[in-house]
Amino acid sequence: MRKILKLLLLLAIATAIYEIVPRMLPSPVNPHSFGGEDVLFLQDRLSSRYFDIFMLLVYSLGYIMMIYGTGIYIFLKRDAPRLERYLAVFIFVQSISMLTWWLFPVAPPRMAVNGVRDVRREMFGISEVANPYPYGAFPSLHVANSLSATLFVRSYGRRIFAVWVIVFILLTFSTIYLGEHYWQDIVGGMGYSLAGYLAVKFLTKTNLGKKIFEPGEM
Repeated sequence: MRKILKLLLLLAIATAIYEIVPRMLPSPVNPHSFGGEDVLFLQDRLSSRYFDIFMLLVYSLGYIMMIYGTGIYIFLKRDAPRLERYLAVFIFVQSISMLTWWLFPVAPPRMAVNGVRDVRREMFGISEVANPYPYGAFPSLHVANSLSATLFVRSYGRRIFAVWVIVFILLTFSTIYLGEHYWQDIVGGMGYSLAGYLAVKFLTKTNLGKKIFEPGEM
């Protein structure tokens, strides 16, 4: 139990680092951007007040469920090895993503593409207040971390895995519809998640990994 509580504390620390470190990155003079036609296509055809609210709920609450819900679920299962690996992937993906933001800053569609609505700002006016780094569109951490969470619950049964997959799909869709990400950011987020997952899985099989991680499966 003490081991798992320490791991959950590590998750909280990792979240705090994510909220602090990106705010220290300099604002780019000429941030990159992609086409944004996919965002315009969705917003032109689907925009309505109720759909906006639904997408906002998925984007915010769905993400919290995926990240912290997964950690809590594994905690309740008392599966310390899996929680340890989940947090390792989470921290790995966060780290390489923030490095990418620094080297390759990308402005989201709502900032860079004419005609794209900033739905979060329109609805609540808090779009940038809660955003630690506005130019971190690539890769999408919403997608990366949610995919990692989905991978880690797949061994607990078809029902919970199916729920996580549905939320992941809705969450991914919401990031594009809300003008937060391009499709390229989605692909990048998936790639970073898989890279983190495979890197940790490989590490656990090495002599160094056997010293770091408890015996167990991912």
